[in-house]
Amino acid sequence: AELRDAGEPLKVLDGFSSLDELKLILTQPVRGFYQRLDGRIGTYQIWHPEMNCTLGAADDLYFSLYERMGLLDASQMRQPHSIFLCPNIGFDIHLPPQLVA
Repeated sequence: AELRDAGEPLKVLDGFSSLDELKLILTQPVRGFYQRLDGRIGTYQIWHPEMNCTLGAADDLYFSLYERMGLLDASQMRQPHSIFLCPNIGFDIHLPPQLVA
């Protein structure tokens, strides 16, 4: 993948009604889910300070894993919904993960 910083601040993108909504959904995850090796669903929580992102741009994107999994084909990968770039940021991971009841 070839990425570059467009140098523009975040803006409201398709599918979002406000910049606050976009930031909440795309850059402020608070609860995540994953499938455990035993097939059950687990959940975890994280926290981080607000990200100061800028818009990025891509010259060439291709992730063979996405194609092998049937999630995206090569042409879809060349048209991402959004690319955000952020300086290094620390995450607090709240342990232990929990099982979803």
